[in-house]
Amino acid sequence: MLIVDDDEAFAVMLQDMLTKAPEIDVVGWASDGLQALSLAETLRPDVVTMDLDMPRLDGVEATRLILAQHPEMEIILVSGSDYQEKALDGRYAGARDYIRKSRIEHDLVDAVLSAVSVARS
Repeated sequence: MLIVDDDEAFAVMLQDMLTKAPEIDVVGWASDGLQALSLAETLRPDVVTMDLDMPRLDGVEATRLILAQHPEMEIILVSGSDYQEKALDGRYAGARDYIRKSRIEHDLVDAVLSAVSVARS
């Protein structure tokens, strides 16, 4: 799993939360969409958590570009803002799910485990 978020402290919190599930292995962190493209190519994660609002390349466009090259990857959009239109754009770009940061503790692990099972089937 690859975490993509421009807030390093939030990315570390996500990694700590996700690695408590033995089925989830976090293989890297990208701080923006361009770095996410490079790491997706290099690391080939099954699942990517993608922040919507990032510098250099936003989460919607990064999702579109990653899935164009790696349609087998599952992407879960994450945002602290209420970007319903942008979240829909991300879903149209191929993202599997959208989770608001306020719901991370309740929803993320289950969403990632579901995405992992789809990616590995």
